[in-house]
Amino acid sequence: MPDGYIQLRQGEIRPVVATISTADGTVQVLGTPSPLCTLTDSAGAPIAGMSGLAVSGFDAGAADSARVWLTLVTAGLAPGFYTLSFTVSVLGSDGITRVMEPNVGIQIIRIWE
Repeated sequence: MPDGYIQLRQGEIRPVVATISTADGTVQVLGTPSPLCTLTDSAGAPIAGMSGLAVSGFDAGAADSARVWLTLVTAGLAPGFYTLSFTVSVLGSDGITRVMEPNVGIQIIRIWE
């Protein structure tokens, strides 16, 4: 089940944002190893050329909730459902480094429906 959901029009270029949070303390996204993401179709198969991509950006510094995002170009994606999964190393305020894997469900719709 996705942690978030977004609907985009076919041909649109927009950031797809995942949020990483903790119940107590703060988290900080680490730049090493680089945060990565993969776009998969509704069957879970990776989309060609969309696997192991470097993210477009992430929030710097410690925060109650940190964001990581990919600016997704939907041109060439068929209408349907996709999942964008991120792999991100974070440092918690407890001093423990964890690997988080938030994901966002994406629905691509036709421009003229």
